[in-house]
Amino acid sequence: MEPKEKTMEVLNAMIKLPSSDSRVDGVAPPVLAAELITMDLPAEFLATALHYFCLSKRDDIFQSTIIPYLILQRLMMDAMSNKALDHTKVIIAWHGVMVTAQ
Repeated sequence: MEPKEKTMEVLNAMIKLPSSDSRVDGVAPPVLAAELITMDLPAEFLATALHYFCLSKRDDIFQSTIIPYLILQRLMMDAMSNKALDHTKVIIAWHGVMVTAQ
């Protein structure tokens, strides 16, 4: 009997966040963020997932141009409070960018 092939699971969540600077509330539009969360993150799989979400299917899924970036605030806050890092989780988010002609 052959072992089952390992499956890679991805959870993709879309959320809207308010603009970060409370001094200018109402001036900047909310940020459209998407989280890609996976428990199985070899480099090849990460590259494939980023290519899929950022290049191949971004317009179908997100309805806008997206720019990937890593969320570092959680790591920084954990370090400042001396919490141990959870090495099983990586969070990647996209900032929704709407481009308009001026």
